[in-house]
Amino acid sequence: MKRTKRNNKNWPMQYILGGIGITALVVLLTISLQSIGPDTDGVTTLTRTGNSAEDAGNIDRAERQGLIEVVEETVTEPAPITPDAVSEVEETPAVPMTYAEADDLYKAGEYEQAVAGFTSYLTEHPDNHWGRYMLGLSSWRAGDAVTAESCFRTVLDGHPELIKARYNLCRVLMTQERYEEALTQVDPTDEDAVAQRLRGRALHNLERRDDALQAYRLALHLDPTDAWALNNLGLILIEQGNHEEALGALALAVTLDADVACFRNNLGVVLENLNQPLIAADAYAAGLKLNPDYEKAAINLARVEGVEISDGVAQLDLERVARDYAAILANDDLDVATDVTTAATLELSAGSAPAGEPEEETADVDIVLSDATEVTGNGF
Repeated sequence: MKRTKRNNKNWPMQYILGGIGITALVVLLTISLQSIGPDTDGVTTLTRTGNSAEDAGNIDRAERQGLIEVVEETVTEPAPITPDAVSEVEETPAVPMTYAEADDLYKAGEYEQAVAGFTSYLTEHPDNHWGRYMLGLSSWRAGDAVTAESCFRTVLDGHPELIKARYNLCRVLMTQERYEEALTQVDPTDEDAVAQRLRGRALHNLERRDDALQAYRLALHLDPTDAWALNNLGLILIEQGNHEEALGALALAVTLDADVACFRNNLGVVLENLNQPLIAADAYAAGLKLNPDYEKAAINLARVEGVEISDGVAQLDLERVARDYAAILANDDLDVATDVTTAATLELSAGSAPAGEPEEETADVDIVLSDATEVTGNGF
């Protein structure tokens, strides 16, 4: 039987279309299956990753024909973190504050920050006694009497000659009402006005008024311009009913230091006792102007406002009274009965406390008179 040969005139077109189809398949696979690009041999490299079954079959056929190269995707696990692999971040150590920087904070009244400043300074200079002293002073001003006492005692252990530390230790002990201990910090024979004033405060709080009076008189003998000694002396004289001499002491205290509110209040108290309500009101008002929160001065002022001076009572000249008392101090005549209306020509020179020394906090008389103008109590 003779086989008839089929003459197919379209056979070239079949091969052409087949080639086009394969080429299109390669292009589509290259785009959809994340082609990495041709390698150095011109073979397209694909990664087999999460493809459908149909795509996987096409990839296999293209791979067999040598048109593409398929590589398996490798999932890389992160390396475990070990202590050695963790780099430690070192904090930059704080730069210790200088003495001058901490001192500036103290002078600005930023006492808590000054405490931090001097504490920082002492980390680099632990044996600096002035830094320790200022830490004590700053702590006291910030309300920490315990730290203040510790600092002052530490300073005195190494430098017993540092008088300021001893005086401020005395003050700190008195703020804690440890008056007997405070007395041990000052020498009764010390010829220093501050020492005798501090003795007077401790003795007064122990109700040893006569001894306190003598301590204040000695302080004023040593320094006639010690305004706080004058104020504290005035308190004892008021308590003893000696209003005439108390007036001289307080008038001079206000003249020497016009910016202390309690001096003004205490002067008003004695003026009221001497039947001088008009200038007593002025004194109370001046105290309130210096300290608007001064409650006792406000109470005292409200009581005397509008009260007229009694008939036959002359209004006192406080400037003259102050000059008279200054003359008495200059002549060491404090033990002599005082006539506060005696003329004197002594001109006063204002005194000032040493820089950095704390105020006499418990020296505020804080007296409030009853309607019968009797002394009813004090702030000690």
